[in-house]
This record gives sequence, structure tokens and C-alpha cells, in this order.
Amino acid sequence: MRLARSLEEYRARPIGTYLTGPTFVVWWHNPQLNGISFWGRPEADHIQTVTAALQSEFGPGLNHHASIVDARYMDGVDPGAFYAMSAYGLLRFFEIDGRRRASLETM
Repeated sequence: MRLARSLEEYRARPIGTYLTGPTFVVWWHNPQLNGISFWGRPEADHIQTVTAALQSEFGPGLNHHASIVDARYMDGVDPGAFYAMSAYGLLRFFEIDGRRRASLETM
């Protein structure tokens, strides 16, 4: 996998790429599997970057895939971060239909 040096670089070519931040790594191993790992105490601006990177999941030509979310090493959650991730999840839940169903496995 290759390191994306910016959010824009990740979004331009997400498959086979990972993006790191202060409390996260967003990665897309292959067309069938992507994920996020969190550690420490993510803040709202961290989650804004994560959700912007996740927009890649819904691009044209992308098919059914599994997503892994690993939050084992988080120390806590900033309330703003929790709200931002929850709002994103609810928005995406209602946008996913039978043609683009995503599997979510939480560790």
C-alpha cells in the first residue's frame, strides 16, 4: 500500500492507498476491503478528514465491499467527534441501497 500525502491524493486514487492523521489511519487495501483504525482521542477535525476520505467509497464504478472499523486503542471520544461520525454514519446508512450495499464489521 502507498501513503497518500494529502486528503486530495487519497480521494483521487484510494484503492491501494492509506491516509494517516493524528488519531487515525484510513486505508483501502483492495476493491473488496477498506477500513479505519482509530487511537487516542479523536477530535472533530480529525473525523472531518476521515469522513471526507470515506466519500471515496461511494464513487462511480465501486462495487460491494467490506469495511472494517477498529477502535480498540481509543482512549475516549471528543463529543464533537462523536457527533460528526454519527451524523456521517446515519447519512450514509440511508444512502446505501441494494446496488451499493456495504458490510460493516466493528472490532
